[in-house]
Amino acid sequence: MAGGIKRRPLRALIRDTQGSTYALLAAAMIPMIGFAGIGLDLGRTYLASSRLQSSVDAAVLAAVRMEQLHPGVGNAAGPNTVETVRAFLNANMPTNFMGVTQQNPIVSVTRAGEEITVNLVVNADVPTSLMRAFGFQHLPITAQATGVAGKTLPRAVEAMLVLDVTGSMDSNGGMVALRASVKDFLTVVYGNNQTRKNFGIGMIPYNVIVNVGRLLPANRVQQINGFTTRPANDVYGWKGCLYADPTVRALSSDINVIDANAFDMGKNLPGDTGVARANPFMYPPLRVDSFHEQDNRYRLGATIAEAITAANHEPMRTALIRRYGTNICRTAGGADADCLADTESFVHPERLPDYGTWPEPVLYDSTVKPSNSDGFVSKSPNYVCPSEALPISYSRTKAELEAYTDQLQPLFNIGTWHSQAMAWGYRLISRDDVFTRARPTDSGLRQVVIFMTDGNFDSRDDGLNSTLRTPNFQRDTAYTGYGSYADKIVVDQDFPSGSGGLSSARTAHRNAMALRFAKTCQAMKRDGIEIYTITFAIAAGDEGNLTREMFRTCATNRNTHFFETKNASDLRTAFTTIAADLVDLHLAK
Repeated sequence: MAGGIKRRPLRALIRDTQGSTYALLAAAMIPMIGFAGIGLDLGRTYLASSRLQSSVDAAVLAAVRMEQLHPGVGNAAGPNTVETVRAFLNANMPTNFMGVTQQNPIVSVTRAGEEITVNLVVNADVPTSLMRAFGFQHLPITAQATGVAGKTLPRAVEAMLVLDVTGSMDSNGGMVALRASVKDFLTVVYGNNQTRKNFGIGMIPYNVIVNVGRLLPANRVQQINGFTTRPANDVYGWKGCLYADPTVRALSSDINVIDANAFDMGKNLPGDTGVARANPFMYPPLRVDSFHEQDNRYRLGATIAEAITAANHEPMRTALIRRYGTNICRTAGGADADCLADTESFVHPERLPDYGTWPEPVLYDSTVKPSNSDGFVSKSPNYVCPSEALPISYSRTKAELEAYTDQLQPLFNIGTWHSQAMAWGYRLISRDDVFTRARPTDSGLRQVVIFMTDGNFDSRDDGLNSTLRTPNFQRDTAYTGYGSYADKIVVDQDFPSGSGGLSSARTAHRNAMALRFAKTCQAMKRDGIEIYTITFAIAAGDEGNLTREMFRTCATNRNTHFFETKNASDLRTAFTTIAADLVDLHLAK
């Protein structure tokens, strides 16, 4: 060919598509990226819209409540209504949530006869990411809700809040969220007022025990010289936590039956006819290996006589013998004795190993968050005892309730026992013959228990000797309202060696406690007490599912009175929703 140029046949050139493939692929990626961007941005918009709607629902209920307390004239909003709406919107959907920009809320109020209606509309913009390439800088969203309430509350309400203050509440922002949620509850109930005539509130913080003993008349409590006879702010004094009341292991499977002699359930109080007096809780002096290592050894009394009294009060005596052996006793004549062989002998503190080096106890302050680490100072018979419960009161102020809420702390290192807390919630609200209050006489009565937890039934009492500590720690170190697992209060089952035996024993105890919880719930509902239950950040899996189902079953209505919350926002919404229901608010649409 001329010039030496080789020309390819036209057919071959047509078949050569290698270069065009890349061009086509590049062209195709443009809409693919666009579709991916649309999916991503629409997903973010959906989440933001759901969060905005929940925030608007809570805000409109609070607004209706504010209109009840501080109404406007005609159809004008009251002086605090719009401010309340903004506060709830900011609390439940902060400005940094997904970069959403909210416009000013549109609030309208209508009054017709005895009914107040508030309508709330909030428009917002969600910033886009990949869709910006197509000219969409943001996507608009709108949330609307209408709240309705009567001008007056038709019945008096008594609400007992039973609140989990276990160590796990320190994770997931649980305790911070709980404090904020309770304050939201109080805001809906009280508005800007400090009291209200027809609403009484009480609170019970709990972990594996409850602090209600000093609320009882002294003749209903077993007295321990040098312990119950000293004030709660004395390092040797009793804070008020109680062991569970006497019970039986064998229970019927029928949750509608409170079994005979199972005094740990139902509303019978310690000291009632046929019921033993309350037994003050006293954590034994021993090394604790429960989540963390704690040396809780302390001198048992300010004097040797008081120490002897404390050492021989059950279940303290049993715990000391189990931990330190049977050779820690003396006879009345002062001779050394074997505790089990000589039935007349008594535990003498001077027979405890190194007792002379044990320090005085320290004041266990449940209003100060303990260190979540090995070796923090405990050394107290009141170790892990939460703050004293508040009985129902109509005169306690909103500020007092908020201050009490602020001092709630997560108390580490033991576990979560629900049943004793629910039983005492039942008693404090139903036994107004003992826990008296100035109830209004000109209206009906609605009694409600609101039970909130983040945990499954558990006690960190693994039944095994720890080989991870020096010196080795003894078994049975986690003491609850039901003592140690080794006391076999609810299950006659030892911990066999090996993880299989441990799992079996824990399951048996959990089932026994869950049955007690269910029976107490049923008794409360038969007495006309409404029960709301709230779970917070319960883990997935079989055990978590069992816990959720237990609380669904306990609730008055498993669909309307049970709230499964997964984060702080959900928790706050649950409390405001319940509060709105109690003050006769509801969403119209």
